[in-house]
Amino acid sequence: FNDGTAPGEGGEGGEGGEGGSESDATAIYSNNFDKTASTKTYGSGSQWPYLDEFDGWKNHAGTGAANVEYNYSGTSVRNNSNSDGEHSNYDGSGMNNIFFGTNAYIAVRNIDLAGATDLTLTFGTEKYSSTNGSVFTNSEYHIWLSNDGTKWVELTDYTFAGTADGRWNVATANFTVPAGTENLSICMQVDVASAYRLDDFKLVSSTTAGSSFFSVS
Repeated sequence: FNDGTAPGEGGEGGEGGEGGSESDATAIYSNNFDKTASTKTYGSGSQWPYLDEFDGWKNHAGTGAANVEYNYSGTSVRNNSNSDGEHSNYDGSGMNNIFFGTNAYIAVRNIDLAGATDLTLTFGTEKYSSTNGSVFTNSEYHIWLSNDGTKWVELTDYTFAGTADGRWNVATANFTVPAGTENLSICMQVDVASAYRLDDFKLVSSTTAGSSFFSVS
């Protein structure tokens, strides 16, 4: 989707079972997607579940996470190529991660900022593709911000810690929203199908995050 448009509607899952590690409750919003381990038993019986087929990825926590909602398309929950495995260069949570398929995105809506304006977003990510290269490329991985879930602004000023092909590492974005912004929605969208993954999504308040200013009004 483009500036000024909202992400399409995805499904809402029910309550999942217990298990997995907890997300960071001290953050504004945190999700390691590890409520219940995903299994490759969906579809014909040998496929990873899409987000509307399995809710074991809804493991959010944080001071602003109580009323979050999700939209998504083309994304599945996978328990392979884990962020704590041999192909990771950061200390990831492991277990589940979000795999971006065709025309894929995931949006987290209605994060309560409780007055915070200087923010830091971090997430683990990996690119691996046998046909489209395995170097993480910012211009292929888009981050969108909105304060109303309708008008979106792309956050382009973010860094990825890694340089090696096909390796998990951490991406970081520091940004400031206008005073009075009550809620924030964040959407991640990729241009290359079946190459990118997401884990350990976290938004925190920061005292040093004002170097990049993004108005989401």
